[in-house]
Amino acid sequence: MPLAEVVAEAQRLLQAEIAERRAQVTVVPPLPVVYGHRTTLVHAVANLLSNAIKFVAPGVRPRVRLWAEVRQGRARLWVEDNGIGIAAEHHERIFRVFERLHGTEAYPGTGVGPWPWCAAASSASAAA
Repeated sequence: MPLAEVVAEAQRLLQAEIAERRAQVTVVPPLPVVYGHRTTLVHAVANLLSNAIKFVAPGVRPRVRLWAEVRQGRARLWVEDNGIGIAAEHHERIFRVFERLHGTEAYPGTGVGPWPWCAAASSASAAA
């Protein structure tokens, strides 16, 4: 399936959030064709985009850039943003389900994060 379609669908799902936050989302072509479960891939990309839009400093317009590369038959989607970042001492902690670095008052959400979706989608390989 074309990864460009997956990204476009994720953007459609987040259309209101993107507009509300006045987020600038740039997709750099080409995006490869991949093998994978479409719904899982859409959820993973939507979660990554949502987090990139959500976790910015107050008063900062979110800017997100997506691009992909294929190496040794594997596709890698990059999501780059101008968000608040994650301090090195918290890198392990953020992979725990329901582990939060910020209160729900500052950044709403469930605390599940994209990791279950990304783990499920990580087996996506580039189609030859």
